[in-house]
Amino acid sequence: MRAWLRGHRALAACIGVLCLLPALHPGDIQWVGDEPMLIAGALRADRGHVLALHGLTGTAGAVYGPFPTWLYQLYLAFSSNLVALVALRAVVTTAVVAVSLVWLSRTLGLWPWFIPALLGSPYLWFYGRVIWDNSFAIPLCALSFASAVSFLARGRAWTLFLSLACCVAMVLTHLMALAFVVPVAGLVLTLAARRLRTLWWQLLLFVAGAALVSAPYLSFLRRSVSGQVRVTRSLEDWLFPLLGARILSAQRIDDIVGPTWLAGDMSAWGRLLGLATTVSLIAFPLVWVGLGLAVVRAWTGLRSTPGQPERLQGQTALLLVLLVLAQVLLNGLTAKSGFTHYFNATWIAFALLAWRTVDALRLTVLRGAATGALAASTLTVLLYLLVRIHHTGPSREPYGATLANQIDVARALNRRPPGSSLHVEVINVARFPIALAVLRALYPADGPPLAPAALRLVYRTDDPLDGRIRLVAQ
Repeated sequence: MRAWLRGHRALAACIGVLCLLPALHPGDIQWVGDEPMLIAGALRADRGHVLALHGLTGTAGAVYGPFPTWLYQLYLAFSSNLVALVALRAVVTTAVVAVSLVWLSRTLGLWPWFIPALLGSPYLWFYGRVIWDNSFAIPLCALSFASAVSFLARGRAWTLFLSLACCVAMVLTHLMALAFVVPVAGLVLTLAARRLRTLWWQLLLFVAGAALVSAPYLSFLRRSVSGQVRVTRSLEDWLFPLLGARILSAQRIDDIVGPTWLAGDMSAWGRLLGLATTVSLIAFPLVWVGLGLAVVRAWTGLRSTPGQPERLQGQTALLLVLLVLAQVLLNGLTAKSGFTHYFNATWIAFALLAWRTVDALRLTVLRGAATGALAASTLTVLLYLLVRIHHTGPSREPYGATLANQIDVARALNRRPPGSSLHVEVINVARFPIALAVLRALYPADGPPLAPAALRLVYRTDDPLDGRIRLVAQ
C-alpha cells in the first residue's frame, strides 16, 4: 500500500479530500426518527450495563440487528457529543470505502482514477454522515468484497476471515444484507474449497464465535416474527435492481432532501444543479454495459486454467452477476422498490460494474471523459447540498431541522422548568417527539434557568423551503 501511495500521490490526495468532505458541517445531518431511536437504544443499553439485543424494527415488522447500536454504545460510554460522533463516523466509514476501492484496484488491476468518481456520489456522502443502521452496509460490503477477492487471488487466511467477519456484521446490521452475504460467502467458500481444507480448525473457531455473537439476536428475531407478512409483488419490484446505478449518480436525490426544496432554487446554481443531475445519468449505461461484460467474462474466465489472471477476473465477474441476481430476488420477493437505500448492501457490485466498463475503454480520452463527466456531475450536487443546507437550511420534509439546530432548541428547553408548556408547530418534531427528548437527555442547559413560560416551537422563517426551527416564548 505504501508503494502505491508513493506512486499515486495526486490521486491519494484527491481521495483524502473526498474522505474528509462528509465530515464538514457534521451538525447539518438530519435528526428525525430512526437516528434518535438508535441513540436512545444505545443509551438504554449503556445504563443497563448490557449489550443491546437488537436494533430498530423495520416497516415489515422484522427486527434488525444490534451491530450499529453496539458501536453507538461504545461511543456514548466515552462521550455524549453527537456532532463529534457524526464527524468520526463520516471519516471512518468513507475511509473504509476508499481503502477497499484502492485494494480492489490493486488486486484486479483496475484504473485507479475512477475511485474519486465513486467517492463523489452524493448518496455516499449522505449515508456516510447520517446516524442510521442501514448505511453501515456500504463500508462493510466494500471491505468484505475487497478482502474476498484478495483471498481468491492470494489465498491468505486473514483476508477470508476479514470478509466473513464483515458478512456477520452486515447480518447483525440489516436483513437486506442477505443479498450480499449469501452470494459472497457461499461462492468464496465454494471456489476455495481446496484451500479451506487447511483452514478447517480456524473456520470452526470462526463459526463458533460468529454463532456465539449472533445467537441472542437471531433467537429474538425468530420469536419476534409471527406469521407470514403478505406482500403484493409487482414487475417493478423485480426490475428495480436494474436501477442500482442510481446510488452512483445524483438521480432521485430529492427523496432525501425533498423535491420542492430543489425545485425552488431558480438561481444559476439551481440550473447548474439540474444540468449536473442530468449528466450523472451516465452512471446507468456504465453499469448496464458492465453487467453485460461481467456475464461474458464470468463465462470465459471460469473456463480458463486455474492460476491464470483470467481466472480471478472470471470469479470476480461471477460474484458481481450473482450479487445483482440476489438483489433482484430480494426486491422481488419482498416487494421492495423505489428507495435508493435498498442498494446499500450491494452498492459495491454496481460500483465495480461501472468501473469495469470504464476500465474497458482503451482510449485514455474516452476513459477520462466518462470518469470526468460522472465525477463532475455528482460532486457538483454534493457541494451544492453541503453549502445550501448549511447556509439556508434544509427542507422541512423529509429532512427536517438539522441535528445542530435541534441541539440548540434542546438546550434552550432545558433552561425552562417542568411547569412550562410547549406547543409544537414543526412537522417532523411533532411526528417524532423522541428526537428532542433524546437531545434533552444528552445536552444540558446553555445558560442559567429561566422562569416558566408558554413556549412555541416554530419554523425560523416564513419560507416554506426553510426547515430551520426556533423556540419562542409567548
